[in-house]
Amino acid sequence: YRRQLQQDENITYKILSEGPDSLRSEQPQFSQPVDGILLELCAPQADAMQRLDQLNQQMGDRCPPVVVIASSDDAKTAVQVLKSGATDYLIKDQTTPADLRLAMDRAIEKAELQRQLRHSQAQFQTSVDTLLDCFGTFSSVRNGSGQIVDFRIDYLNQAACDNNQM
Repeated sequence: YRRQLQQDENITYKILSEGPDSLRSEQPQFSQPVDGILLELCAPQADAMQRLDQLNQQMGDRCPPVVVIASSDDAKTAVQVLKSGATDYLIKDQTTPADLRLAMDRAIEKAELQRQLRHSQAQFQTSVDTLLDCFGTFSSVRNGSGQIVDFRIDYLNQAACDNNQM
């Protein structure tokens, strides 16, 4: 996999080889910051999927994207892996070096975009919460014929709550 990833002249990968024990610890520790994980599913697959679940539970939003490569093209296994939080599922015998690089690149890019979105949302939420002007979001409530009959308050900032004595 190292050789396949390094065939891309446009991207320089710094590849760390961590043993499976680095994923088993209470709080996974990597020797350096990690942008993505390529996890090879070997027998027993249940153990590897359990490690993937554990990694996602322990690291939460800080978990780097995980691309799984497996020898099985079993759809059930692929679905389980993706439900366990993997970004992509590749089949070892059917994956070209270009496929592997593309999967890793997309996984890392998607994770970075999600991180930027979370940061942007947090900034927006902080801005709205500290506004001195009233701000709120509402959802329409419709009757059986689809006409709007009321509104439900989804969110009010502190200024709106104070202004409406709520």
